[in-house]
Amino acid sequence: MAMVIEGFDISRFGRATAKFDPAELAQVNARVVQELSFESVAGRLEVMGIGGGEAFGWPCVTILARLARQVNGGTFVTTSIAPVIDDAEVTKAAAECLPEGALEAEIWADWTRAIAASTGKKGRRAFFMPLRLALTGKEKGPELAPLLAFMGRERVIARLQGQSA
Repeated sequence: MAMVIEGFDISRFGRATAKFDPAELAQVNARVVQELSFESVAGRLEVMGIGGGEAFGWPCVTILARLARQVNGGTFVTTSIAPVIDDAEVTKAAAECLPEGALEAEIWADWTRAIAASTGKKGRRAFFMPLRLALTGKEKGPELAPLLAFMGRERVIARLQGQSA
């Protein structure tokens, strides 16, 4: 709260009606959570069924705070979004190269190598950004590999094909 108070400056407000920005709120919440002590969140972790004490619980809190800040709560993982198809060649190859079996973080390296081999594309802008935009609809966010399992095969394929899912 002290950080919010310190950053408050009435001169930055104009006459226009204030607008609520959920993304800005998520960023403030994430910063507040990261400033908390483990003792202040231990009870909440216990209620959530996250045990293991500070050694395990605190990294969970910071990961959740980072995720909330980056993707406004991570709703793209389990709710329908309209994917952005920035490069249809990359997303088509990604759908075709998606390995059979469970989608887990461990498939990411082999999967992306297969896509690169199929398209000849590489690098952040030409290769990874089209995947991110198709899978999340956003240019920024958390690492995609661990989220594949939560998104599920049907959602991943639909988004890579440009369908809302």
